[in-house]
Amino acid sequence: MTPLNPAYTVHEVTFALSDLGAAAVVASPDQAEAASAAARLGLPVIRLRAGAGPVSGWYELESDIPESTAGRREGAPTPDDIALLLHTSGTTSWPKLVPLTHRNLCLSAVAETLRLVPGDWCLSVMPFFHIHGLVAGLLASLSAGACVLCPPGFQATSFLSWLQCSQATWYTAVPTMHQAILARARRHADALARHKLRVIRSSSSPLYPGVWEQIQTVFGVPVLNSYGMTEAGHQISSVRLDGGSGSRTTVGLSSGPEIAIMDSHGRLLPPGETGEVVLRGAQITSGYLKPREANALAFQDNWFRTGDEGLLDSRGELVLTGRIKEVINSGGEKGLSLRSGRSAAYASRSRSGRGVRGASRDAGRAGHGGCCAPRRF
Repeated sequence: MTPLNPAYTVHEVTFALSDLGAAAVVASPDQAEAASAAARLGLPVIRLRAGAGPVSGWYELESDIPESTAGRREGAPTPDDIALLLHTSGTTSWPKLVPLTHRNLCLSAVAETLRLVPGDWCLSVMPFFHIHGLVAGLLASLSAGACVLCPPGFQATSFLSWLQCSQATWYTAVPTMHQAILARARRHADALARHKLRVIRSSSSPLYPGVWEQIQTVFGVPVLNSYGMTEAGHQISSVRLDGGSGSRTTVGLSSGPEIAIMDSHGRLLPPGETGEVVLRGAQITSGYLKPREANALAFQDNWFRTGDEGLLDSRGELVLTGRIKEVINSGGEKGLSLRSGRSAAYASRSRSGRGVRGASRDAGRAGHGGCCAPRRF
C-alpha cells in the first residue's frame, strides 16, 4: 500500500500511481483528483465509504472489479513482505521510492519508547501519508492497544480545544507545529490547567533547546526529542522518558538500529568526532526500488548513509549538527536545496527554529492520507 497526500493535484496523483505501478486506487467519493488520475491510467477505483457500523472508523469498500480478476494470495504476509511503498525527498530531482517490510515497521520502537498502554490516547496531528504520522501516531498506538484521535489535519487554532475535549495523553509533531501551538497556549491558561498529557514527542527535524524548554514549561510534561526517517521505518533514536542531561540537545540513544559516525573516506569515527550519521540493522530498508542507481551512493559497506551530520557523545547519545546532502529541512518539511552545504535548519542550534516553509512532497499539507490514493478523514 501507499498512502498519498489528499491535497495532491491530478498531475501529482498520476505521477505517484504511475511510478508505483499501482494496481488499483482506494479513495472516497469526494476525491475527484484520485478518480481522474485513475481514469487516465486505466486503473480501477475501490470506493471507500463511511459505514454505519457500531464503532468509530467503520467503513465499507465497494468495487466493480470482477471477483474472478481480483488477485488473491493465501495466508498471512511474512515479515519480509513489503507492507508500504513511500516516496521520499532526496538529492536527486526524482523522488526515491522506499520499500518498507512488515519487519521494518514492527521494529520502529515508538510504543516502547513512550511506554504506551491501552489507556493512552494519541491526538494525531501528523498526516498519515507521512511516515511520522503513520508509524508514530497510528501504528505505535495500535500495537499497544491504545487509541488514536484523528482531527481533520493540523489546526493550531483548534489544537487546545481538541486537547481538552479528547483528554489525549500524548501527541507527536514536527517543530513548526510545536511552535504554532506554543504561540497560542500561553493565552489559554484555563485549557492548559485541564490537559491530560503525560508526554510530548518531537521528530522529523531538530527541536531547538529554547523551544524544548518552552514546551516543557508550558505543558509541564516530558518532551522527547526523536530522530527518524522513512528509510528506517521512522524512529531511529529517541530521548527516554527518564530524560537526562542531554534531553534538550540530543536525539537520544538508538531505539533499535546500530548508529555510527563515518568520515568522507568511509572510516568509522570515535565518540565526539563529527561526520555522517550511518545506520544498519533489520529496521533499515534493503534499498530503493527507484531510482536503483541511488543505492550505490546510499549504502557503503552495509551501512546506510543518512546524509545527516552528527556525533555520538560519551553516553552514546546522538547529536545532530547539520545536513550533508542538499536537502532543506525547515521545521520537518523538506525540499531540495539549490546549493550544497548545511541545511538552514541546522545553521544555529540556539535559534528559535523558525524558517520559510520548504517545498515538500512529504509533509506540511493538511489532512490525513488514504491507501493507494488520497482520502480525507
